Amino acid sequence: MESSSAPQTASGDTAQIPTDAAKQPRTPPKASAVLPPQFGSTPPKPTLNAQQGNAIVGIKGRKLRDRFYTRLDTDMSGNWVEIPVDKFSDFLPGDEPTDTVLATFNEETFDESKFTTTNEEDMYTPYCSTAEKILALGPEDRRLVARDTGRYTDTRGSPNEKMRPDVILYPATKKAEDAYSLKENELAKAADMTPEQKMYVARPSWAWADLVMDIKTENGDHPFHFAASGEEFLLDTEAAMVRRGQIANYAAAVLRNQHRQFCFMVVAAGCRARLLR
Repeated sequence: MESSSAPQTASGDTAQIPTDAAKQPRTPPKASAVLPPQFGSTPPKPTLNAQQGNAIVGIKGRKLRDRFYTRLDTDMSGNWVEIPVDKFSDFLPGDEPTDTVLATFNEETFDESKFTTTNEEDMYTPYCSTAEKILALGPEDRRLVARDTGRYTDTRGSPNEKMRPDVILYPATKKAEDAYSLKENELAKAADMTPEQKMYVARPSWAWADLVMDIKTENGDHPFHFAASGEEFLLDTEAAMVRRGQIANYAAAVLRNQHRQFCFMVVAAGCRARLLR
């Protein structure tokens, strides 16, 4: 079959091709489908919650616990900021102490020999007794008490929060006391404690913790530099990362169990301390 380049009409005559083709209707070419841009997968953030493989499985054993704390400190990278004490006081709630209260502070003696021991647990009771003298000067309706919480765990909280911060300041209320007080049979097991130690010993209660204290000896594993020498305040050691992760975990436990947007902590090393918010 031969083909012809000229179109034919129905009668067989040759059709005339218009010379002005621009005036003739024309079907626009089909446009290719506009597809949304293709993006690759979002790389995971190097944060603890993104790296945790099984979030519902608890970390067990000291080695795994320390690894958890190290990763938590990594997650906090860039969030540890050091500011002068005077500037830090701007973020503290409450009124400035009166001259009478400040004069009473100066009258209190601080026995440094009790805080230069090499046994960390020996420092808990002296810290509590010293803190109680100062706390007693506060307003009656906002009175706090200090308790040694480094020996027992919270029996009312989550099983994953069996942490034992060294000292906790609690509200001086009956409900808080019921939550942190030990039972008689628990105290009976602590036969090696002195009467003074039994006065302050308690369990952690994250629902009532007002301020958490982490206490270390002068030669212990410190999370920060404590010397006033102008050095970088973050220690770059594995032990320091573990301690900072532990501190962050304490703060997380407080925020999980209370309606708060922030919390305060004290980290002590012998006779020196850092205030945290």
